[in-house]
Amino acid sequence: MYQIVKYFHIALAMTSVLLFILRFLLCLQWPRLKQHFVFKSLPHFIDTGLVLSAVFLMHYIGQYPFAHHWLSAKLAFLLLYIVFAYLAFKWATSLAYKWCFFSLSLCSIAMVVKVAITKTII
Repeated sequence: MYQIVKYFHIALAMTSVLLFILRFLLCLQWPRLKQHFVFKSLPHFIDTGLVLSAVFLMHYIGQYPFAHHWLSAKLAFLLLYIVFAYLAFKWATSLAYKWCFFSLSLCSIAMVVKVAITKTII
């Protein structure tokens, strides 16, 4: 059961990031596209599955944020990703700011993946 949920979690994470990249690139060309049902609703379903599978995995392995530093770091980088993605889509008005926040969000996700694989902060 653990392996199934783990790979489901990884697949959802990859789907979420790919959809984020696709949405960003398409919305640069066609800004009204971000109002489309697929780009507006699908990320919420994917992210809900991610959170539920993450809670299951944490409970199953008995490791929790704030008790295990690598999970705290993973959560912190995830929150940075959310903030930077929000800024890229909602706050940034110029193309330079959009690309800056988009790049920072991808760096944050890279750190989430690095911490998840190595189980170390640095």
